[in-house]
Formats: sequence, C-alpha cells, structure tokens
Amino acid sequence: MATIISLPLLITTCSEDNPVNCTELALEYTEASLDYYAEPSTDNCVALKDAIEEYLDSDCRTLDGASRDELQLELEALPCN
Repeated sequence: MATIISLPLLITTCSEDNPVNCTELALEYTEASLDYYAEPSTDNCVALKDAIEEYLDSDCRTLDGASRDELQLELEALPCN
C-alpha cells in the first residue's frame, strides 16, 4: 500500500506584491488606541501616532471619508505629534 504524504507549500512574495491587510491595520490602530487611552505615556502616544499614520496612508476601502477625517483629527490632537 502506498502512503501519500502531503506537506503544505509555503509561497512568499515580496512585500511590494502583497496587498495591504486592512483588518490588520485596523486592529493595530485599535490596540494602540486602547493602550494609549489606558496609559497615555509618550511611548503609547507614538505607537498610536504611527498606527494612525499607517492606516491613513493605506488604500483601505473600508476607511471612508468620515472615518479618515476623524482619524486625522485624532492624529492632530495627539500631544506627541
């Protein structure tokens, strides 16, 4: 009897070829926001600032005009900006 072994094939591509993971960006923003508002340290502020900027710079279709405007206002209000 022959046994067939199947191994998953992992394919990696250059980051330029990978689409933006909007769910991951939204999650990073949410986590950074929760961290900052729970403990408004400079490090948490910078992490939130970076998360907002990365999300705003993305081409995520889920980020509409109103949401984009709200994030921009939040970014501008951060003391570490």
